[in-house]
Amino acid sequence: MALPRSRIVSAQVVLRSAEHTPPNKTATITTATLKNFVPSHADVNRSLKLFRSSGFEVGPMVGISFSIGAPVDTFERVFRVRLRESKRGGVEAVIADGSVTLDLPIDALPAAEAELIAAVTFPPAPEFGPGAP
Repeated sequence: MALPRSRIVSAQVVLRSAEHTPPNKTATITTATLKNFVPSHADVNRSLKLFRSSGFEVGPMVGISFSIGAPVDTFERVFRVRLRESKRGGVEAVIADGSVTLDLPIDALPAAEAELIAAVTFPPAPEFGPGAP
């Protein structure tokens, strides 16, 4: 279902480590291992600046990520996607090839900043409450 263009939505920006390696699916991030995944201060500042200058409200950096929020039309313009509401009430992106995903295409961002980012993703809809299976 289409979303109103003025509706405010949010996503999570996950940054790469200071060495620009992305977190992997098998790594466990704990308070003891977090130092291996933390981005550099310079990379954090560049990423925050990119999203602020693109029209997003940005949340504080927490661990390896921060949130961004903006109207639907800002997300669609910056990431070159169409957003829609999922069947369970979350937000999902329809990318150029017509596939649907929670992850936004990082390659739509300027290359110098895109290399700092591991993922920009919408949180999945909860598996409980209204609309739950």
